[in-house]
Amino acid sequence: MTLAVVMNAYRSLRVTDPEGARHIARRIAALAAEPRPEGSSSLGETDFRRLRLDQYRVLYEVTADTVRVMHVGRVLPPRPA
Repeated sequence: MTLAVVMNAYRSLRVTDPEGARHIARRIAALAAEPRPEGSSSLGETDFRRLRLDQYRVLYEVTADTVRVMHVGRVLPPRPA
């Protein structure tokens, strides 16, 4: 399966959190072999999925022959009640 990454999604993370970026890069690379890993979830009835990696979330689309990573972002902490 082909893996396509929108680099803007990942570029700023390499500067702000290099160690986190390496961890995310390994997990993104693994999506080519297993596009629906344990811990990922679908977004409704679309081809989009999200994968939570510690304090980051990866949003990606799975088609018949491609995994396209659209966004990598930091998850905000929950708001106080």
